[in-house]
Amino acid sequence: MEQIKTYILDTLSLRQQLPFQIDGVVIEVLNEDIAISLGRKGEINNYQVAYKFPSLASETTVRGAKFNVGRTGLVSPVIYYDPVVFNGTSQTKTTLSSRNRYEKLDPHVGDTGLVEYSNDCIPYFNRIVSYNGGPKLFFPKTCPICGYELDEEGANSYCRNPECPPKQIKRFTNFIKVLGVRDASEKLIEKCLDENLFAKLSDVFTSFEGDNKVTTISIMMEIDGVGTKKIAALISELDKIKESHVSEATLLESVGVSGKATCEGVLKFISLEKLLEDPDILHNMSIDNMQKKAKTNFIKRLKEANITGDIYRLIEILKPSKVKYDYDMSVCFTGFRDENFKKELNERNIEVRDSLKNIDFVIIPSQGTSTGKTENALKRGIKVVTIQHFKEIIGMEE
Repeated sequence: MEQIKTYILDTLSLRQQLPFQIDGVVIEVLNEDIAISLGRKGEINNYQVAYKFPSLASETTVRGAKFNVGRTGLVSPVIYYDPVVFNGTSQTKTTLSSRNRYEKLDPHVGDTGLVEYSNDCIPYFNRIVSYNGGPKLFFPKTCPICGYELDEEGANSYCRNPECPPKQIKRFTNFIKVLGVRDASEKLIEKCLDENLFAKLSDVFTSFEGDNKVTTISIMMEIDGVGTKKIAALISELDKIKESHVSEATLLESVGVSGKATCEGVLKFISLEKLLEDPDILHNMSIDNMQKKAKTNFIKRLKEANITGDIYRLIEILKPSKVKYDYDMSVCFTGFRDENFKKELNERNIEVRDSLKNIDFVIIPSQGTSTGKTENALKRGIKVVTIQHFKEIIGMEE
């Protein structure tokens, strides 16, 4: 044990001089007989123990603060400080999680603060070590970009102005990113918004249709760095997306309602058409792993996204495919991943879940495979079968 302690301390002292990054050491029993007798618990080896190093940390001087506005209007505070170096990388700023935490820190210009390098990749402003009497850095009461009065909601502050420039830029950027438009960068979107080419998300498509096309192209040609090849590639991308018929869940994700998994979870229980007609119906529905607050936020964002009927216009343009619901069977994979097999099962109206909740079978790669999920499944009385056996059960074998 003394040798192990000495090795850990020696490694820790050399941490920043090593030619690679490490966040700890693993102590492993090499004697095979002992390792076998110690065995495994689920996916964890009992013959291995990880020792995690504390985060790298350094004191620095606070120099200022900036407040960014995100796609949802969330105002994120950023503290700026004198450079600190971790693993050869110089850090000068840290984004804080909320208005509440920023105000608890109560930063002033010239304060001494402690910055940690969380997980060896993210600078984390831990605390103020000493308050040195400098000017206080107040959290704003109005939007730092558009001047709109901020709405304090829980631990955060939001700009509710739908026309706030950074909200618009990030909203459009999220839209093209989720849909997979490769030839429209954030910088191009920003320039298009400056030229008033896009007012609604659906304008990204309709601006290149019919009589609008010539006007849009002529305006875009005046933007620095945009030429005929760039425009042609963008139009081609937009046409491909229309032809691909993205799913209704992807459509909701692209307009900023929620993540794809949540959108799919909701649309398995209710059609998009009915949801748009009466979003509040979601309050009365039992959706897997969706709490009351999550439903409220989902409904709120859905109403905001469709306030001008933009989602209906996008449905007409994209003709999205419906999310399958009312599956004939639900299964869970363990011990392997196979996206092609998952796709084949979905086509047969068989749902593949990540958890054991309400499933019919746990599928393993081969006989004898043992994981935490197989043990839990057997305790719950859920059938555990191999891929081969399951294919025979559902008639996938020739």
